[in-house]
Amino acid sequence: MRWSASTSRLGPTGSGPFLDADGRRVGTVRVRPPRGATAWSLASVGPSVEVAAFVTGLPTGRLTAVLATDPSTAGTYRLRFHLFGGSTVEHVIRLGSPDRAGPPQAQPSTTVSSVSSTVASGSGELAVRAWGDDGPAVVALHPGIGDSRIWDWCAPVWAAAGYRVVTHDRRGFGATRYVAEPHDPLADLVAVTAATGARPAVVVGNSRGGGLALDLALAHPDHVVGLVLIAPSPSGYPDDEWPETDAEAEQDRRIAQAEAAGDLALVNRLEVRYWLDGVEQPEGRVGEPARGLLAEMNRVALEAAPIGDEAERPPVWPALDRLTMPTLVIAGEHDLPGIGQLCADLSAALPNGRLITIDDTAHCPSLDQPEALNRAVIDFLDAHRS
Repeated sequence: MRWSASTSRLGPTGSGPFLDADGRRVGTVRVRPPRGATAWSLASVGPSVEVAAFVTGLPTGRLTAVLATDPSTAGTYRLRFHLFGGSTVEHVIRLGSPDRAGPPQAQPSTTVSSVSSTVASGSGELAVRAWGDDGPAVVALHPGIGDSRIWDWCAPVWAAAGYRVVTHDRRGFGATRYVAEPHDPLADLVAVTAATGARPAVVVGNSRGGGLALDLALAHPDHVVGLVLIAPSPSGYPDDEWPETDAEAEQDRRIAQAEAAGDLALVNRLEVRYWLDGVEQPEGRVGEPARGLLAEMNRVALEAAPIGDEAERPPVWPALDRLTMPTLVIAGEHDLPGIGQLCADLSAALPNGRLITIDDTAHCPSLDQPEALNRAVIDFLDAHRS
């Protein structure tokens, strides 16, 4: 798709309409201007390398930018402008219906649908979904806030790129049915991969799902050909010097008070604010439908019946040198500083680890930055496809 844009005028902050060459609104522009700018005029945008803009209130008056992605479908595109003086500013353009709420359609757009099933493990009936008929296997493990629906803007895209994706809800989450009993989340996961044939696989895990992915790689290295660990929680991490901020401590205090009062609705709201917005960011940074989806998933988990005792597993951290498979560690710009430090320590300790940071996200990039996450995951999958 080749396109250009007529001028959009913005004030020193905020957003405005993004128009195509025929004057039709196709999205919005959000701007973070440099200090001293009083007005912007985005002259034209196309799939070419350079675009031009004019700035009032700056001595340079003109700047150029690189558009990293040819905007062939709806999505979020970052235009980074490099001023002649050396500083950098950024436009964010969101293409798609201007009234569309929530995260933009991830690239590439796709209609791959999921197939639902259940897998028995102990007395549990684990809810499983799969996308794609063939291709290398990808197993995606959800965090402790949310269930497998957290991958709804990612799994179909990975499947469309030629992979077979499997997810499941752990006990106490989503649609999985269970009675309280001693159980092992790793044994449940092994039952899922056995029943679906999803082994060996690249295992993608977010937060507690990342910790479970590491447990699987340590216990069954032949089941795992690669890892994508998004803000993971590896067992045994020496967090005695966790860099807690005042904002984090205050949010922890408020959540503890709500839990003590039995106010699950408030706990839910505070936890969504904590993990989706980021504790240092304003509440409501991320809008619908991502916010409502996370709140609904977390409500189910908060109201779930007891699941029984979980099996204890050996700590992963002392054994990281045994995990030689390629591993991508992903941190979120707005996540807790301690988690950012953990991600850096983890990638450095793994024999074949690499660290990237996704901008403008906190703990759950699959919800508010699915395009960036999908690019990173598909690039990793393609690079290590056998």
